[in-house]
Amino acid sequence: MIRSVLIICSMVGTIWAQNSINDYFNDQILGRVIPHVVDPAGIGMGRAGIAGPIGGNSLFSNPALVSLMDSAQVSLGGRGHYGYINDEYRDAYADELGIRGMDYGFSESGKFTHVSGTVPFIINTSAMPLTIAAGLGYHNGYDFSFIEFNDYKDSLTSTNSLIKYRGGLNFLDIGFSVGLADYGAVGISFNPSIGSGIRVMEETTITSNTIDDETEIESNYKLGLRAFFVNFGFVGRPFRNTSVGTMTLGMTVRPGFTLKSDEVEGEEETASTSSGAVTSIDTSFDLEAKLKVPASFGFGVHWQFLPFLAWAAEIQTRSFENMEIEHEIGNTDIEIETGLENGIAFHTGFEIKAGPVPIRTGFFFEHVPIGENDDTRIYNDIYYDGPVAILGGNLGVGIPIKIGRVDIGLTYARLKKEDRRHLPAGTGFKKYEYKEHNFFGCGGLVFNIPAPRFTAGGATASAAKTSPPAGTPAPAAVP
Repeated sequence: MIRSVLIICSMVGTIWAQNSINDYFNDQILGRVIPHVVDPAGIGMGRAGIAGPIGGNSLFSNPALVSLMDSAQVSLGGRGHYGYINDEYRDAYADELGIRGMDYGFSESGKFTHVSGTVPFIINTSAMPLTIAAGLGYHNGYDFSFIEFNDYKDSLTSTNSLIKYRGGLNFLDIGFSVGLADYGAVGISFNPSIGSGIRVMEETTITSNTIDDETEIESNYKLGLRAFFVNFGFVGRPFRNTSVGTMTLGMTVRPGFTLKSDEVEGEEETASTSSGAVTSIDTSFDLEAKLKVPASFGFGVHWQFLPFLAWAAEIQTRSFENMEIEHEIGNTDIEIETGLENGIAFHTGFEIKAGPVPIRTGFFFEHVPIGENDDTRIYNDIYYDGPVAILGGNLGVGIPIKIGRVDIGLTYARLKKEDRRHLPAGTGFKKYEYKEHNFFGCGGLVFNIPAPRFTAGGATASAAKTSPPAGTPAPAAVP
């Protein structure tokens, strides 16, 4: 069982398993092969980041934005997750088999998500200021972490199961950008994976309802992952410091890359209280797997209407039709296509400043690489229809501190789909609705440091790039 679950994980959840629990694992992992937004300020504005808000965490979304910063920054943060599930098929399946007290969903979990340091070097020339910026960071680019529980009873046993998924694709981010004053910039980041993988820890207790016996099963398996991608960023300001504010336009281009798996290592232990027997299994095996992650393009706008009011919106491509999986188990080579159509991601949000405190709210619509299943078909594709979309809303606030700011972001995200299923004793197929309700909370610290400023003849004191005319809105920037 554990080996089959790990095969599912190694394919990022994409094996042709037909039963409901395996399909559930498929959706849980594969549905997370989308870029993980880690900036709490951007999350508060609907997960925006291509054209703003501007800050050190822009290194992860659009490295060109770093050249528009007025100060150097050090940023770090993390996130927490909780959620619940409504699964009509699982409930109907339990009723048919006489399973009582079924309870399932997500348990609380949390993780560290990012740290970054960015420095814009502002150089005054005879024509206009030139900014050369550099950044170094670490972030969880694709998040595969969650905790799922499944408790139930039948006439013979009571089962309590907890499966912890840990890890994801973590990247070391090395970015550079060049900008002309506050007019525009270009940037690039190189992103090799570091410390990436999926770890599956399962704890299951099976208690007999008829005799004095309890069986405990514990397993711990780890699969290494590796990848590398490059991200190109571009920003421009068609107008700045005018009567209608400052507008920033952004674009990102991330070519496709390949996610590869490494050796699987793990152990499993089963202990019975009645017999006292303990069985342990240590195993490792090579599992050559590749997931082709398609290229992505993004276009965004950030409009600082007034010193206290800003709006951001962006759209990103999701080329799921080009997502393919290749893997080798023993002497068998298998290629799988998802069978999904292409999708999009749309993020939008506002920031309103109440004095020095920015208050943020936003909305997002994002297709994820999972679809609807149909047990009536024999097929090579994973899904017969899709992709399905996540809908969500965001709230956020920034709390100024002496040397920077504390950012807090909250997210609600709902996923809904329908699958054609067949119950064991049923007479036919019908559609069953599946819904997820996810709640995320994130927080981060931003420390501001004066940016170094130079002239053609030597260094001068740190200062802002330009001073807008009196009475006009200031350009968008992180406080």
